[in-house]
Amino acid sequence: MSRSPVGLRSLIPADIELIYFPFGGRAKAIRLIFETAKIPFKDTRVNGQAYGALQRSGELPLETLPILKVDGKLLSSQSGAIVRYAAELAGLQLVGSTSVFRGEEIVATIDDVSALCMKFYESADEDVAKNGADLIASGVPFFAERIESILSNNQHDGPFVNETLSWVDIYVYSNLGPGTNFDDIVLSLGGSTPAQVLAAFPRLTALLSAVGHIPAVAAHK
Repeated sequence: MSRSPVGLRSLIPADIELIYFPFGGRAKAIRLIFETAKIPFKDTRVNGQAYGALQRSGELPLETLPILKVDGKLLSSQSGAIVRYAAELAGLQLVGSTSVFRGEEIVATIDDVSALCMKFYESADEDVAKNGADLIASGVPFFAERIESILSNNQHDGPFVNETLSWVDIYVYSNLGPGTNFDDIVLSLGGSTPAQVLAAFPRLTALLSAVGHIPAVAAHK
């Protein structure tokens, strides 16, 4: 085992494997946390055939991905637990009850945005245009305004939720930044860009920009 290069107290297992479908989704934040902290992990992307084999092997207790293995054994099949575990290893947890509360409220709000995007993907063909317009005009802005309000109460001048980078900042970026469901939906509908949809929320936009300029995040594929 080794210690995180960004300075956390937790020991890092020598064998970490993240298994997920070959697109961003819920695994993106986990990958970015590991990459930002320079934590080595096996990046395993599976197709439908490999997913079926995993199901038959009994390695998917909830029949969902991502899952995380440590030292060859399943650690968790819940993405929320995995992302917080990754943050603990990386030294990117928020500290202090108020900071944790604010961070978790932002995470829950981002999950609301994700649910909204998934609802759009489930739209009947005849409802796609209307649901897309509603998502851009009122759905995402409704939740973005809440995040903006939380960030506006920061007691520091930096762009992050806390004074320094945390997993929550990366989580926000992983759901509202480039290559996310939100990004793809807005671009597919045309008429506006993701930046235009979020233009009324300068603190949120600053957070996304700051995370996006982290070298490991900018280099992420």
